[in-house]
Amino acid sequence: LLPSDVQAMLSRVFTQISRVILKHGGTIDKYTGDCVMAFWGAPTQTSNHANQAVLAALDMVDALAEINLVQQRLGMPNVQVGIGINTGMMCVGDMGSEIRRSYTAVGDAVNLASRLQELSKTYSVAILVSTTTMSHAKTFVWQEVDKVRVHGKTQVLSIYTPMARTIAENAAIGSHNTDDNVNQKYEKDELALWQLALQAYRLQQWDISNRYLKELIAINPSNMMYAFYLRRIALLRLQSLDSSWDGTSDFS
Repeated sequence: LLPSDVQAMLSRVFTQISRVILKHGGTIDKYTGDCVMAFWGAPTQTSNHANQAVLAALDMVDALAEINLVQQRLGMPNVQVGIGINTGMMCVGDMGSEIRRSYTAVGDAVNLASRLQELSKTYSVAILVSTTTMSHAKTFVWQEVDKVRVHGKTQVLSIYTPMARTIAENAAIGSHNTDDNVNQKYEKDELALWQLALQAYRLQQWDISNRYLKELIAINPSNMMYAFYLRRIALLRLQSLDSSWDGTSDFS
């Protein structure tokens, strides 16, 4: 792509993403390369900040359809997103040097969100959140993705992706119809099957996990995480894992 094409594409994407962030009460921190950083709870306190951040992330994914229609019309490649969300204490304020300052957020909680964003590409999911965010946004249907050690950390962290919006949000967009009831059943079946696949994976029961994963791909072929786990199992079969291995993925 020509530099002017990249500039125009980023402007289109950033505009759509920024509108979503502001719609859900977020504060736009900065644009860095092809990334947008935002936070909730400052400068105005927000009691449901985790919910708003997750809803914004889901709306960003939905906005991709409109963005990519424009991309296709212009003969340009589709755009994909990877979003990382964490909830925690951070330092927010006017920071910088005597030369230049900006209103921003810093701290371990911010760094973890960045690590999750990076991992979203590894697992082929659009949104990854920490256990803390998941526990503050319980009304969503959550799918556990993995247990990980991220770069710079020693503790094990469970990471999740939202499978569905809240019941209230679905009602607000008119989802109480037959098709959506069927979709909710499939989501429930898919989540139960995934939990069995993940449990077998952590017990090194490769054949059982593979069977469940293939069923999941048949149910939802668009979820590329299932194919990722099939490839991962194929590699793990070649390794000698001891009985203490619990499925934790080490990215430290």
